[in-house]
Amino acid sequence: MRTRNMAAFLLLAVVLSLVCAGCGPEPVGTGAIEGWVMRNVDAKGASAGAKQPMIVMGAAPKVGSYVGLDGARVLVERSGRQYVGYTDTGGYFRIGGLRAGTYSVTITHARFLDSYRTWCDVRDGQTTGIGARTLGSLHILVIGINNYTTPVNPLQYATPDAEYFHQVLGQENNLAKQVVLLTDEQATRSGIESAIRSMGEEIFPGDTFMMFYSGHGAQSSDGTTEYIVPQDYNGSSSSLISDAQLNALVDAYIYADHCVFVFDSCHSGGMYRAASAWLPKGFTRSTGFEVMAKNLSSRGFIVITACDKDEVSWEDSQLGHGVFTYQFVGGMREPGYYADGAFQVGPRDGEISTEEAFRYAEYYVNDWMNKNPGKVQTPTIYRGLSGAEVWGMFRY
Repeated sequence: MRTRNMAAFLLLAVVLSLVCAGCGPEPVGTGAIEGWVMRNVDAKGASAGAKQPMIVMGAAPKVGSYVGLDGARVLVERSGRQYVGYTDTGGYFRIGGLRAGTYSVTITHARFLDSYRTWCDVRDGQTTGIGARTLGSLHILVIGINNYTTPVNPLQYATPDAEYFHQVLGQENNLAKQVVLLTDEQATRSGIESAIRSMGEEIFPGDTFMMFYSGHGAQSSDGTTEYIVPQDYNGSSSSLISDAQLNALVDAYIYADHCVFVFDSCHSGGMYRAASAWLPKGFTRSTGFEVMAKNLSSRGFIVITACDKDEVSWEDSQLGHGVFTYQFVGGMREPGYYADGAFQVGPRDGEISTEEAFRYAEYYVNDWMNKNPGKVQTPTIYRGLSGAEVWGMFRY
């Protein structure tokens, strides 16, 4: 009798351990991903099985005729490590023991032709519902101006740089949800303002807004205000867009949690000394966008500039681009996506952060300078918030 009671006790302990597995908070240093894989019994062709789509949810369904799919395979991957689990009879799964970070999640089922794939952020000591992301979607405004309405010194590679940025970060980027490209006559003051307003209608908390600008810059003589120069600049200060005005536009229309600005005023350098002739009295030419970067980053934004104060952002006719933009974007190109995990900034995980992209560009811009004696250019990053270096900006 005593032996039988002991066996029953051990069986009960095993059952309880299985039932309670994954219950409660994760141990410090790890987190978990959970979700439900369902099918809708009211859907047409419910008996067709393989012709039905799986329905994946981050929380248990409260309405609708849903039935859990047991036996769905859940594959969680990050940095070359894989974790596999299966749904129970209620369609529920939970995979724990995951270090904090971003994971890819792939769900398949033997009876269903389709599969489900998403990304999920894991935090220490927390269980995250499937598909939850702290980053959200990425919305990109790309501006490049070679030719101006007034007799402003023309640029050679500002427009190609913008098109290259648009192609890679806008078209080849799995994070990008909304991309707007403005070049030359499209990049007027009203065109830029209108683009920010209209893009804001699609941006929600949790999203990231990124703006790339390649063109002329200007600075007030007292060094307190900096401006981007729209294509229809007419010689008056009122036709410029100041850092304060850009801030106001973002405040009014962009509800993203994260904002990233990338400025490149590329030119050959020879025109730099005479470039201020077309500016209003009391203004000077700006290439480093230092003042604008400091004013914007003080709001918690990340600002990346192609060069430092009083430097030139060099271009290369063999590259067909400004040196900085070519390297910054190039780190996010296939087949290598070499900025991912570059210089031990972060793990190679299929996602490239602001810090990874910047460090890659910084290294190869310096390499170009070393091969071209007498030329100096220092890419600079202004981090508005602690932890901003891990903001994702590209996923492949």
